[in-house]
Amino acid sequence: MSETASTSLHCMLIPLRKNLLLLPNTTVAEIVSLPTIKPADHSPDFWAGLSTWRSRQIPVIDFESLFDNNTANAHDASRLCVLNSINTATNLNFYGLLCYGSPQLITLNESILEAVDGPVQNFIHNYINIANTAAIIPNLDIIEAAIIQTD
Repeated sequence: MSETASTSLHCMLIPLRKNLLLLPNTTVAEIVSLPTIKPADHSPDFWAGLSTWRSRQIPVIDFESLFDNNTANAHDASRLCVLNSINTATNLNFYGLLCYGSPQLITLNESILEAVDGPVQNFIHNYINIANTAAIIPNLDIIEAAIIQTD
């Protein structure tokens, strides 16, 4: 008897202001209520500022401000998604991502994913539909490099 291998991936759908971001569950360290965010001196527009998480200062970014030329604004955000850095070559261990609703844990497999076209952006790896729900897969390497350059 032959078995068909079914590969699934545990992910988080993170609500942004206008989009949904799809992240592997292993990149998410914790989702917390929005803490105080202090402005960071001489930071780029995509930085919302700095926040304290587990007794350490972490940079907080607004993902959509990376590509829509708007200044990060945490006023409407409800949560902070703390991410594990995937780039071990940097000294960035964690950073925060503004979240505008309740993240959702989902399990994905190939059968419900469909790649779709979207505008080419450095910070976006791909655009997908998940069972008719549009989402963005970010390019975390480029995002983390941008954070390090301005840290």
